[in-house]
Amino acid sequence: MPIGYKIGMTPTFKDLNLREEILAALTRAGYSTPTPIQEQAIAPALEGHNILGLAQTGTGKTAAFTLPILQHLSTTPSQAGKNPRALILAPTRELAIQILETVRQFGTAVKLRSMLIVGGQSQDRQVNDLRRGVDIIIATPGRLEDLQEQELIDLSYINHFVLDEADRMLDIGFMPAIKRIAKCLPPTKHVLFFSATMPKEVAQLAKTILHDPVHVEVAPVATPVERIAQTVIHVPQGEKREVLIDLLAQPGFERVIVFSRTKHGADKIARLLEKARIKVSVMHGRKSQSARQAALGEFERGKARVLVATDIAARGIDVDDVTHVINYDLPNEPDTYVHRIGRTARAGKDGIAISLCDNSEERKWLRDIEKLTRQQIPVADRPASSGFVIPPPQVQEAGKPNRAATSEEAEEIARRQSGRRPSGAHSSGNRYEKPSRPHRNERAVREERNDVRDRAEAEAPRAPRSGQYQRWDRALDQSSDRPARSAHPERSDRSDRAPRAAQYDRSDRAPRSDRPQRSDRFERSDRPQRSDRSDRPARQDRDVRAPLADRPERARSSERTDRPGSFNLKSKARAPRMSAADFADAPDRSTDKPWDKKAGSTAGDRPFGQKRQSFQKRKRLAEGKGRPQPKPLHAGKGTRR
Repeated sequence: MPIGYKIGMTPTFKDLNLREEILAALTRAGYSTPTPIQEQAIAPALEGHNILGLAQTGTGKTAAFTLPILQHLSTTPSQAGKNPRALILAPTRELAIQILETVRQFGTAVKLRSMLIVGGQSQDRQVNDLRRGVDIIIATPGRLEDLQEQELIDLSYINHFVLDEADRMLDIGFMPAIKRIAKCLPPTKHVLFFSATMPKEVAQLAKTILHDPVHVEVAPVATPVERIAQTVIHVPQGEKREVLIDLLAQPGFERVIVFSRTKHGADKIARLLEKARIKVSVMHGRKSQSARQAALGEFERGKARVLVATDIAARGIDVDDVTHVINYDLPNEPDTYVHRIGRTARAGKDGIAISLCDNSEERKWLRDIEKLTRQQIPVADRPASSGFVIPPPQVQEAGKPNRAATSEEAEEIARRQSGRRPSGAHSSGNRYEKPSRPHRNERAVREERNDVRDRAEAEAPRAPRSGQYQRWDRALDQSSDRPARSAHPERSDRSDRAPRAAQYDRSDRAPRSDRPQRSDRFERSDRPQRSDRSDRPARQDRDVRAPLADRPERARSSERTDRPGSFNLKSKARAPRMSAADFADAPDRSTDKPWDKKAGSTAGDRPFGQKRQSFQKRKRLAEGKGRPQPKPLHAGKGTRR
């Protein structure tokens, strides 16, 4: 920590030596006094020291690293051209969007450009923003590495590198990607490293990328905010839905976040609340980025009173005035519990966190949470009933109508749908562990139900079939113990049918000997036989044509000169034109009707395609009047002179 700096000596942002433009933006946003993490991190960061900060969500970490970066970039001339000078990595899209909003809120005053590089959005639009030039990039590791592999981004001019929620990066599996990205950055960079917890892997990463950092810690590791009132309600899994409805029916639950462990469970909770006429929005990883942003927007604007989400919303979602956080399913990781309840009691306000714990593995997870937070969570009683009746799940049995499940069956159905192991099952923490074998009683009930279904199917009558299926059925009946299909009443009753001989009785036909012969029916004696050719001359008596050599040579069409006006290609001579007398004898076709498309011919038998004016033109030429001269074209644009 720099010499002469003491914590507690800077009660306002003005004492941190920030620019007037940034102070004005802070005043417009309503911020005058820095939080403890901001008070400890901003001053050494402005002096160029690397920061290693440990703070929980909701303590103001975003402004703690945003304000020093804006101060440095606005006062230092750029030598990077259009390349970025600051890089901020976030584990989730929602956290990246929140950081972008903070950067633009304070960075617009100093005219710094920022952009977002995350998955689920158009890459072409992001590449176009990079080409136009940008100062600060807020990104997730996945999409940033994609652009690096395509050589669409240059990180060699990065002067400030921020890694937010490093422990969450480890949980998601981004740690190898962060190491690869850090190798592409310049060695003389300013690093700000923030995390809520400090596992061994995160501590090793901090040692590799941080050089002589300033340690900033505002609270013990994994300690919830003191302004959050925590309680736990012990309730069976099958009754959690009723307790949730009863809690939301109480006054004071104005803006509530309900956390579920699975995506399917979040959708089920949302459907339940919709049946209870509670406005709800859903947010989990199966939703698209636009759908998640729309759900979060409805919750922020107050259109939805309840937001049902998975752990994807446990970090980075900064929503004001969240009154309650309800853990419908306890998380199996104690750190996730701390981040869940951190959605309330933000910006110096109070909040309430309620957890629903059943009698299975959640008891063990509750003990782990209390061990990590170093405090015992008080137990609360069940709330008063709201009067809303939840229909029990239906149980279907073969051959019987659906019936309502008992309390034990409902609890078992809820346990299976939530994906939890039965009570007493071995839990090794391996997510890829094979599911435990069902209990002996469960197997017996399942086998009995299968037997009932098989007997019902065997005793049910089958409709008669025809064709190839009949042969298959006969073969199947002969090889099995079932009665033959011929014994079926519909197939064996043939008394109303006539004998086969009666169906095809042809006794009324005349004998074949009395039938007329074919020659009598078709008399052809008057027609000469084809073999009778006596009236024809013999082939050798026919006139023999002259040999081909003695035949007169036939003129080619190009050499014929007998046609009026034809041209001889070989002699270069043209035949004499028709005289006026010749035209006088020729028929006048000027009065022919136009071509009749429907009839397909003309009245004067004019050849198809012959023009009406051809006869008049030829007549003018024969009379010596010559061809009609074309009208002269007027000189102008696009015409000949």
